[in-house]
Amino acid sequence: MVEPAKDLIILEDRPLSERELEFVRWCLEHGLPGSEAYIPQLDRIRVVSRCGCGCASIDFSFDGVAPDYTTGLQEVSDHLWGTSGTDLCGVFVFVRNEKLAGLEVWSVDGEITPTELPNVELLRSYSGSTP
Repeated sequence: MVEPAKDLIILEDRPLSERELEFVRWCLEHGLPGSEAYIPQLDRIRVVSRCGCGCASIDFSFDGVAPDYTTGLQEVSDHLWGTSGTDLCGVFVFVRNEKLAGLEVWSVDGEITPTELPNVELLRSYSGSTP
């Protein structure tokens, strides 16, 4: 069996699930300084794609326009969960051109694929953390 390429993007066009929406809202409420300014944008985003590796990462369209992947991204919320062992994972919400553009979920050591969003009670700020 051939595994999907890690950089494969699976196109979608759907609203965020209730879980995804509440998770992104929490991340913005508990994110980096200024992240709460993006909360009003939540009603203007949709899922435009998800990662082909099977992780829970998603990209957003804003008012029906897909993100401009040629521009850099800015993290507005950055958190970790798990231990310093093989289960340590991270999640961040990011913007492109001042518009919410996605939610990235990743494994710190690459040993696991975080296929679901964690409970927010498990999250801790990435800044200042020592994995």
